[in-house]
This record gives sequence, structure tokens and C-alpha cells, in this order.
Amino acid sequence: MKNLKSYDLLISLGEMFIDKKPDFGCDLVYINTSDNEDLKRKYNFKINFIKYEIASEEAIILLLLYYFSIGLKKDFDAFLSSLDIGYLSAESNISEEEFEDLKILCEDKNKRKKNVALLISKDIFLHKNVKNIKALLAKLDEFKIFDLILPEGIKLQSNSLAKDCEVFSYDGTVLYSGAKSFVKNTLFAGTSFARLAKIKDKDKINICFECSEISADFALDTSLKGAIAFYSSENDNILTKNYPYKKIKITKNIK
Repeated sequence: MKNLKSYDLLISLGEMFIDKKPDFGCDLVYINTSDNEDLKRKYNFKINFIKYEIASEEAIILLLLYYFSIGLKKDFDAFLSSLDIGYLSAESNISEEEFEDLKILCEDKNKRKKNVALLISKDIFLHKNVKNIKALLAKLDEFKIFDLILPEGIKLQSNSLAKDCEVFSYDGTVLYSGAKSFVKNTLFAGTSFARLAKIKDKDKINICFECSEISADFALDTSLKGAIAFYSSENDNILTKNYPYKKIKITKNIK
């Protein structure tokens, strides 16, 4: 990850800041699937949290492209004007007003010659529509509204753009396996997840995903919010492959 200390505003899309703690002191727009209480407790900078629906990253990047580049290039405005902004906003669960506020914030920083960056998480490049995501980011980067910070080794591709995206439902209990800073063979989650899954601290559980069943211990962490559990990427099984969010079912291990 690039040195972020030179920026005055960082927009982070999908980055959890679990394995790598933030090495910056600027204001942060934290666009993520769940809030991060640890960031708020430990770091002395302003955090604006924008919550989005799991797997809607493609829709969010389309919306960023729309709000930040409409009117800047006439021959591209036809594509932007054809986007169904209401649909994309509803699918991502980020309101049009939130995007407008974000644009105003960035424009204010740019007017005052402040440095703004958009940080894209490695997780987004595991999305099933990664080809279109790379093309959308390449187009966004052309306008140089902010510095685009990508994971090491990621190259963007200027392919034709698709404007239609489908966001699949992740209702119920969901696991995130994109970070390694958790004890192996243990599922960590907060009280909302535990209540939904009908389990309690130190239970022996089975994590059911597709046709597989993985045994694990359950550890309750009251600082974690929402219905997302965390599972170390150091575990080498189906739960740690591909896109890190998995829709799962939990059963108690009664053996």
C-alpha cells in the first residue's frame, strides 16, 4: 500500500484496515459493509462512515464515475446519462445525497489545493465482475479528480464499459474471510450475528457454505456490529477462496 501521509482526504472503498493499520492522519471517508469501531477508538482523525450492500462494489464505482465525471467530457456524457442512478443507488444502499455530499467534500478539498485519494481494497478485485470494475476504474482515473490507489500488482484495463450490474442478496448470516489477523479455526462475530445464528460464545459450530461444512469455534466480540462474522484467511478451505464475503448457515456441533 502506498504511503498515505501526503493526503488530506482519503476515500476508502472496501478496505477493512484489519491486517494493515492506517498510516495516515487525514480525514477518512470509510465506505464499507460494516462500521469499524476500532478505527474510531484508536485513531485521531475524522471518520465519515458510508455503509454499502455486500457485492455492490460495481454499482458504487458506476455511481462514483457518474457523480465525479458527468459534464467533464461531452462524448462520455451519453454513457453516464444512460445509467439508472436510482437503481444503482438502491442496490448499493448508498443514497444519491451521500454521493452528492461526497462530491462537494472533494471539490472543496480540490479548490483549496488539498490532496485527495481513492483507495480500492484488494477484495474488490475478487468480485465476479472484476473485468468491468477494472474498466470503470480506468475510466475514472482518466479524469484525475483524485489519486487512485490500488493494491500492489493490480493493473487496470481500458475495456468497453458495461452499465448493467446485478447485485445478489446477502441477507442472513454472512462471513468475511479477507483478513488474516484472527485466530485460525475460529469464527468471530458480535451479538447481532450470534442472535441471528442462535449461538453463544465458545460454542462448537459448523459453518455451512455451498456443499461444504467446516467445523470451528465461535468467539463473541461485542465490538463487532451487524450480521457479518470474521474468519481468518489463513484457514485453507473453501471459505477463504475467491470473493471474501460468503453467505453461510450455522449449526451447532453436538459431537
